[in-house]
Amino acid sequence: MDPLLAPQPRVSPPSVVSLSMARLLQHPFTTLFTWCVIGVAIAMPLTILSLAQHASVAAANLESALDFTVFLDPSLSAQESQAIANDIGKRADVAAVTLISKEQGLQEFKTWSHLTNALEHLPENPLPATITVRPRLRSAQSIAPLLQGLKAINGVQKIRTDETWMVRFIALRDALDMLGTWLSNASIVAAVVVLLTVLHLDLRSRYYALLTRVPSDNRLTWLRKICLFEGCWVALVGSVIGMLLTKLILVGVQPWVSTLANTYHANFILSGPDVSACAVAAVGGVAIGLLAGGLSARV
Repeated sequence: MDPLLAPQPRVSPPSVVSLSMARLLQHPFTTLFTWCVIGVAIAMPLTILSLAQHASVAAANLESALDFTVFLDPSLSAQESQAIANDIGKRADVAAVTLISKEQGLQEFKTWSHLTNALEHLPENPLPATITVRPRLRSAQSIAPLLQGLKAINGVQKIRTDETWMVRFIALRDALDMLGTWLSNASIVAAVVVLLTVLHLDLRSRYYALLTRVPSDNRLTWLRKICLFEGCWVALVGSVIGMLLTKLILVGVQPWVSTLANTYHANFILSGPDVSACAVAAVGGVAIGLLAGGLSARV
């Protein structure tokens, strides 16, 4: 027998909470199916948001692909080379600089060329000091001003870079950022629509099933409360299932991500949605559940 059909002149809030859960458990398969549908709907935006956030971090880690080399005049002293490196590092469009002195450059050349004996007979070090520059580029249009500004510095002899590659890299980075933003927003809207539709249809049928069996009008008020709490319970449990599904999906794709990261000599690990994202999903799911319950209880 439905617990709501028993004579209950007064129903306290704790009783409403327990009765709403009891009614859900009376139809376990229907409730489980609804929970799963809600879980999938919530897992979709959570997964896309997590992947988009990790993609942004990965793109930031790949900024080293834009590094280029500035060759200094061989006649410059170590102090003058360091001063130029400091000036370049102060630019707003430069993220980091690394000065490689003449001596360091010669030592590296000896290491990978295996010509140590031949180089020992050189009267002087022929290699210039170099500066490895990691740019901070907001757009492809900022490449030319950066290179022109560096070429104008007194003591800079040559800049070795591939402007075409830099333009393509920035365009790809911006396109991926925009795609991630659009997919995230679209998935959130789709999830809200699915949640409202599924919850409204499910709770509406439950509410009208009660109305046909409870003729007393003075019980409509707390019947609506039951409907609200049912919506809250269904959305809350569905949100938890969605978080677990998101974690399983990220764990499942981690091997492929690791393989891709290894090709770039990077250590990249996918982690599940953070605490703030889970809290937003849970609170948002409960809010949608209450809204659906309120809409479903309107006669």
